[in-house]
Formats: sequence, C-alpha cells, structure tokens
Amino acid sequence: MGRVVCVATGHIELYSNECLEAIEGKNIGIGQLFRYLGVLPSFSLLAVGRVAATESSEWEKLDMEFKSQSQDTTSAVTVENGQIRSSLWRQYELSCPQLRCRFTERFRPDFLELSNLLIENAN
Repeated sequence: MGRVVCVATGHIELYSNECLEAIEGKNIGIGQLFRYLGVLPSFSLLAVGRVAATESSEWEKLDMEFKSQSQDTTSAVTVENGQIRSSLWRQYELSCPQLRCRFTERFRPDFLELSNLLIENAN
C-alpha cells in the first residue's frame, strides 16, 4: 500500500487560449502542460517553513488533508516523547509566458524516514 507523503494545493493562471484548449480539449494535465507547450518553466521558491506545534488548527487541517487524500490512516501529526514533530511546507511558482502555477506543499513529519524505508526495501 502506498503512503501519502505530501499534500499539494495550487493556483493556476492561464494566459493563452492554447493552454485552455490543451486542458479542456486534449485532456493535458497541469503536470504535462509545460512539456506540451515545449517550454521549460522558471522556478521560484517563494517560502518554506514548518508548521508550528502551537498551531493546532493547522495540524488538524493537515491531518484531515492526508487522511482524505488516501486510504492511509496514518496521522500526519507525529508525537515523539510527548512532543509534536513539526511538518515541512513550501510554496513555489512555475511560470512561462503562457501560464503561471503557484503551489503549496505540506509534507508529513516522517516523510524522510518513509523515503529511506522505500529505498531500503527496493534494494
């Protein structure tokens, strides 16, 4: 069974009819749109940080997002020795003259441990 390690939300602005037609008429996904257009987007890291343990409403929201995105019932909130481990997040932008995408990604607290576990199991 797969594990959700990240929940991403995005905002996309289209500046050309070619983009709109590709998405609506040709079922090109956002992830494939830059390749379809034959452009390499510019990348800008806008912000990065951790969800603070004191922001309990943010933790609850993050936990619900992870659980709603998959059948994985593992909590996004990890408690070790009575302390809540914080979760990383980042905001970035991918852009070209035809479109601009802004994304916010939230990673579960143990995503690096899960990545190492996957690598070990693959060997």
